[in-house]
Amino acid sequence: MLYDRSKMQPLFMLQIGNPGSSFAVEIARKIGIPDDVIRYASDLVGKDYVMSDKYLQDIVRDKMYWENKRRNIHDREKKLEQTISHYEEELTTLAAQSVRCSLMRDRKPNACSKLPTPPSKTPSAPSRKAKPTVSAPVPHAKNSKTSATR
Repeated sequence: MLYDRSKMQPLFMLQIGNPGSSFAVEIARKIGIPDDVIRYASDLVGKDYVMSDKYLQDIVRDKMYWENKRRNIHDREKKLEQTISHYEEELTTLAAQSVRCSLMRDRKPNACSKLPTPPSKTPSAPSRKAKPTVSAPVPHAKNSKTSATR
């Protein structure tokens, strides 16, 4: 059973496999047993017992702290992996669009400027409106034979 030393109350949490304390001295003080009786009992069990009891509680507290830290790190790693996966998917999409664009550019020089950009699926990225692009008009030859001979 875990015990909160600062509040002098049980936490009603069972931790199996961890040595625990009876908190006999602390509880005796809390319920009002005279100090001379508590001092005599402490002398009987010895300072090593009282200090080992304190060390055990410090170890349990530290263990809980580090387990919580480990859990937080695990959660952050999971979120980071999801973010990396999202950006890898977006990179694949952009690469495919770039290939399509370069193939279309061979056929029509301004074909890529008319393609819509895919919406961003990033939840934390602020949405930005794309600035309109102005492209110069492309002169078209009326006769392909005359443009080739020029």
